[in-house]
Amino acid sequence: MPSYTINGKDYFFTKDIGQERAEEIIAEREGLTSEVEEETTEAAGTYQDPKYEGFFTEAGEGVVSGAIGIVQGLAETVSLLPDLTLGTSFGKSVTNFANELRDKGGIDPAGVVGKVTEAVVQFGVPGITAANIVSKAGRVARITKGTPKIGVKRVKGTDLKPRELGQDALVKGRPQALTKSQRFGLAAKQVAAAGLADAVVSTDGTQTIADFFDNDYIGTDKRVGLEGREEAARRLFNKIKVGFEGGVATAVIPKVVGTTLTGVSKVASKTIPGVDKSAAEILAYAPKKAIDTTKRLILEQEERIIKGTAKTLDNAVGQSLSMLRYRQFLDAETANVRSLINPTTEANIKKGRAKLKEVDRKIKEVLKRPEFKGAPEQHKKKFIDNFMDVLEGKKYREISSPFPRELFDVYAEAKTIIDDLSNQVKGLGIVEELPTVGGKGVLTQDKFKGFVEKNIREGGYLTRQYNIFNDKNFNLTDQQITDIATKIVNNQGVDFKHVQRFLSNSEYNFDDAARARFASGEDTISQDAAKKYIELVSLDAKRRGSSGLETGRLAKVRINTGLVSKRQVDNQIIREIYGEVRNPRESFITTISEISNLVGSDRFYTQLREIADKNIAESAAKGIKPIFYRTQDVLEQEAKKRGLASADDLSDSDVKNILKDYTSSLGDYKVLGRHGVDGNFVGGTTASQSVYGRMFGYAVPKAMWKSMTSPVYADDDNFGMLLRYIYAPLLKAKGITQYTKTILSPITQVRNVTSAFGFALANGNIGKDSSLGTSVSLVLRDIVGKGDEYTVNYLQELQRRGVIGSSAQLREIQDNLRKGLGFKRAEFEEIERQAAGRGDLTTSMDLLKKDSRGMRFFKDVVKAPFEFAEDLYKGGDDIWKIYGYEFELAKLRNARIKSLNRSRNLNQELKYKENFYAHINAKGNTSIDESMKQHAADVVRNTVPNYELVPEFITGLRGLPLGNFIAFPAEILRTGFNVLDTALRELSSNDAAIREIGMRRLMGATVTFGTVGPGLASFAQYMTGTSEDQMDAARRLGPYWQRNSQLIPVGRDEKGNLEYIDFSRTTPYDTLSRPFRTVLNELDTTGKLSGDGYDKVSNAVLESLYEFFQPFADPSIAFEALADVAPKALFGRQGETAQGAIIYRDLDPVGKKAEKIILHMLRALQPGIVPVDIPIGSELDPDAAKTPKLSRFARGVLFPDEKDPLTGKSFTTSGELFRAFTGLQSEVIDMDKQLKFKSVEFKENRSQAASIFNDIKRVQEPTFDQFVSQWVKADNARLKTFRQFKLMIDDLITLGMDPKEIKTKLRKEHKVGEKEIRSLFKDRYEPFQPSEDTIKFFRRKKVEYPRRLIKDLQLQREDIPLSEFREPDLITFDSDDVSSLIPPGEDSVATTPPPVNITTEVPEPRPTNIQTSEVSPSDPLFGPAATRQMASFLGDNPEDILKNLQIARRTGWVDYHHILQ
Repeated sequence: MPSYTINGKDYFFTKDIGQERAEEIIAEREGLTSEVEEETTEAAGTYQDPKYEGFFTEAGEGVVSGAIGIVQGLAETVSLLPDLTLGTSFGKSVTNFANELRDKGGIDPAGVVGKVTEAVVQFGVPGITAANIVSKAGRVARITKGTPKIGVKRVKGTDLKPRELGQDALVKGRPQALTKSQRFGLAAKQVAAAGLADAVVSTDGTQTIADFFDNDYIGTDKRVGLEGREEAARRLFNKIKVGFEGGVATAVIPKVVGTTLTGVSKVASKTIPGVDKSAAEILAYAPKKAIDTTKRLILEQEERIIKGTAKTLDNAVGQSLSMLRYRQFLDAETANVRSLINPTTEANIKKGRAKLKEVDRKIKEVLKRPEFKGAPEQHKKKFIDNFMDVLEGKKYREISSPFPRELFDVYAEAKTIIDDLSNQVKGLGIVEELPTVGGKGVLTQDKFKGFVEKNIREGGYLTRQYNIFNDKNFNLTDQQITDIATKIVNNQGVDFKHVQRFLSNSEYNFDDAARARFASGEDTISQDAAKKYIELVSLDAKRRGSSGLETGRLAKVRINTGLVSKRQVDNQIIREIYGEVRNPRESFITTISEISNLVGSDRFYTQLREIADKNIAESAAKGIKPIFYRTQDVLEQEAKKRGLASADDLSDSDVKNILKDYTSSLGDYKVLGRHGVDGNFVGGTTASQSVYGRMFGYAVPKAMWKSMTSPVYADDDNFGMLLRYIYAPLLKAKGITQYTKTILSPITQVRNVTSAFGFALANGNIGKDSSLGTSVSLVLRDIVGKGDEYTVNYLQELQRRGVIGSSAQLREIQDNLRKGLGFKRAEFEEIERQAAGRGDLTTSMDLLKKDSRGMRFFKDVVKAPFEFAEDLYKGGDDIWKIYGYEFELAKLRNARIKSLNRSRNLNQELKYKENFYAHINAKGNTSIDESMKQHAADVVRNTVPNYELVPEFITGLRGLPLGNFIAFPAEILRTGFNVLDTALRELSSNDAAIREIGMRRLMGATVTFGTVGPGLASFAQYMTGTSEDQMDAARRLGPYWQRNSQLIPVGRDEKGNLEYIDFSRTTPYDTLSRPFRTVLNELDTTGKLSGDGYDKVSNAVLESLYEFFQPFADPSIAFEALADVAPKALFGRQGETAQGAIIYRDLDPVGKKAEKIILHMLRALQPGIVPVDIPIGSELDPDAAKTPKLSRFARGVLFPDEKDPLTGKSFTTSGELFRAFTGLQSEVIDMDKQLKFKSVEFKENRSQAASIFNDIKRVQEPTFDQFVSQWVKADNARLKTFRQFKLMIDDLITLGMDPKEIKTKLRKEHKVGEKEIRSLFKDRYEPFQPSEDTIKFFRRKKVEYPRRLIKDLQLQREDIPLSEFREPDLITFDSDDVSSLIPPGEDSVATTPPPVNITTEVPEPRPTNIQTSEVSPSDPLFGPAATRQMASFLGDNPEDILKNLQIARRTGWVDYHHILQ
């Protein structure tokens, strides 16, 4: 076959056409000119010769080109038929057209990211789609045959079918299991489908793996010059090869990976013969033993603190540790019950909101009917009022028409939700505290249940809204008072017994006879008396509250006893006085919330009561001191001693005295529900009336009591409250900035979803045991309100289990916005009023604002998009939690099947069951499936961040100006530890199937915590040709907040600058790995600047600690911006950011300065979704305020060809869209800018080093010792400055900047001195030389300046290498530290002679951003260990000093140093 060499490549032709014709054909095929030159290249930026334009641009172009490739491949496949049969060239035309289309659109994916993205889209999407179609087609076929479930087998050794094991047709851990032949058939079909899809969409020129290895025998056919049928045959042959290779890859790669992971897990879980332990158990033994020992010591310490036997230090350590855990001093099970109160309440609210959406849809549907179109607003108002009527218990026939029956039906369904919850009230634990029998007026258990049923029928549990409780400024108008008084005078629905009670102590009091006359209508009450009654009722409602404060603390979990004995406010007069708001939506949701909270709170205290009773019983049996005490038993015993029937007959004073005497011997204990505000005991209350429910009257240790209560801020200290009111808005500003930069930022929303993948990976939850697509579908349907009943019930169940709805970041932001600094006294009284059940109604705990037209507009129009954004953010968190829950559940079900299948006899089966049940903590009264679900939920709650489990101390830190999202990094620490702890417990299981789960989790944690970041970085470095030295240089040159980040190189931009992705921003567990990475980075950097081991280690440790505590200690966004603009007198930076950017200058006019400050604060508050960038003050041009700059995304999408006026960069549409949809963010090391900024910093630091020596000018008669000491300090600072700048120059050269270019820019653009440039590039240090002006200054003062001595000192430091550390040839002189002689308040730099009467002290050197000492105290040449007697040894006059210096130089300075010692 003839071949021709063109541009260094060999091309094969079917005919001998000659070199020139071959070149013409190749030129035509490659899109080149017909004239082939020696180094012919295509114009940059085409599909055939792409140009790298940045990570996001190439990724975006890869997506678009891949999509074009799918259509191109299909079209080329279709063209094969006419080309093969008729000899046409339609295939070539399709190829040329597609490439021209790409070129016209600027679609030229280049680099690794561009080509990989293109391949993933072009082949991945069709391949996966084809495999799924085959799988679904099989299901459809089975359904049409009437056999949707196949392969259902009985589990080995049992009579149970998979469904009876708690799952749908599950065998060998696989849903709807198939036989081996069926599995093989399905796999073969999927492989064939994937291979066929690859063949169909492959385009001409697609490379195979064989091509990568340059294998001409099995690679694709690269011949050119073919025409007609031969060209079509070549293309068909290549498509078949691509398809075959794709099918093999689809079959082999997943199987190899899956088999490897499964194999490792199984091998590690197998018992080793002769050892009776598996490798997993051996691996887990030591770390598990250490963790178990630590846990045991902590529990023992807790017990000592609770019992009051802990010593001072022991108590302090234990109390500190308790602040860092959610449960504090509660037991784990009780704390878990408490943590589920809010999720359960929110789950019921979710169901209620879904029903409200259904109500809204039904109302809109009805209003579209012809009979209601005439007055839609009027009918809508009536229908909403009718909703309230139904909730209040009215029947359909009792509601006036028009009222469609279908509306009543959906309203009745909503009421059923409240009724179902109300029925749970009958089973409350506090009901058991009621007597079973009783006389008149005694509320027995039966009476209570009848009372509950009556409330259900009549809507008595419905929470109504009243302005008098919701709006502290609410007052009836004069007209309203007159109208209500008129109704009272006319006896229109008046309860005169209620009126008599309120007027009994006023001038308008009346007796029972008068009351009877008023009620019968024989007489009328006066108008003034009626108005007085209205006034007194209003005052009573406003001051209604409870003295339930217990020494300034509020119970975290409160029983709302007002719901237990709730009475409906039937009196219309009282409703009007209270200002009733008929808002059925608010009433509906609030009622659900309050009853749910009541049930959850009761469950918490019932659980704690069981533990307390068990502790009391066991302690009595063992004869030891218990932790809990039942004071009610003490009161009952005392009552019997006094001959009383029960403790209820004791007077309040008797109760107080008895409890006081009894608890005085217990130690530091609190009696729940019995301690008043003043610390004294109170009587006259029962368990059914106490916020502590069934724990009422129990004495608990003070440490535990504090775990159950929270402090309440009082209004007594006016100054404290003034500071509080000033600071509260600032805290809300912190919340607003967090909200705008996260919830309202599209990229952050996307990153919230993509980064959470790390939680699944850390737990080893990667595979087919759960569907991410299903999770996304469930969440999205819920957000947009399109979820069916199954979706709502499923999500409600997960929320009730505490799996979803607990985003750590979102909940922290909401707390900052809504709670501020905590409860105010007025808010506390309102909550306590409800909790204590005072009066006969309960209002919303939301403390809603007045329902004005403006507020309604805000709720209906403004608030909706913000709620949608919050739902999206929470949904992004929930997607992975749902995925994780289903994966954990599937692993447990699979493990159970494996355990049962492995059992060979009944004993083994019982053993496996025992091990498995013990692992999931199965209870006897719950089903195995329910136990597995709860265990899976607990694993997710403990291994994925959950705001409900954040310690109170951490949540309290949100009130500080430090930290942006404190809860999230705290949860990462907790969950990271729990992932490892869970894995170790699973690895220690006696069940091999559970050990497999543990090994899988441990492998996932190892990859996530330690190897995925470095692995990706190493792969990216290999693919982009980036060395480790270049990455180290990039870290040093990058922003300070990225100096210890995991950077992933992705290529070079058009200027040759390194482009990278900060992987630390995409992995949630960076908090764990960052400190260790910091140690390695700091050791490397410090080693380049100092040779002292002490410096290396100390700097590394300090930097690592800083990185660890940075999330908790860094100023928040709002307070950081405030500090930027605040004057230094208020601890601000006075117009400068922490990074050195200038916001305003002191010389700016007041108006301009104010404008820049306002814009800077707005920049901090600006939502990420706003398509405008607010520049920093120094970047403002005169018209900047009038012409805002478009954001990067808006500029890239709308004006891709325009450059940013400040950065000079342009962004492409495809790149910005890719960035928006992936959440990834690339950055570049702009070498030109780095050189510019570092040059300025170098010159400033160099000048500051000189100023250190110039401080000696302030000394009246400086000694030689002082001259030498100050010179050494100045030169140390200068040497450090030179070394830092030299390291920066070396880093730029490492990254590819031309040294000649650096020299030119330093000399011409950045004005660095020629001598200094020579020093830097020759790697030889030029010591500090005091200026001639300084020397003349001392001459004028007649002060002898040691010129020759300092000159000789300079000689010792000349030519010290800057690029590598070695001990300088100069001893440090530390005699008479001149900086300590500076008088307070003096300027540090003297430019004129001091006054005659000046002190002999020298001013304190001004602060600098460099250190005057760069070595450790142990350094023999630079540290304080060096001699302080240099000058006296050298002599008392310059001549002797010079001679001795010359001797020392000849003998060597190191030896000379030993002589001095």
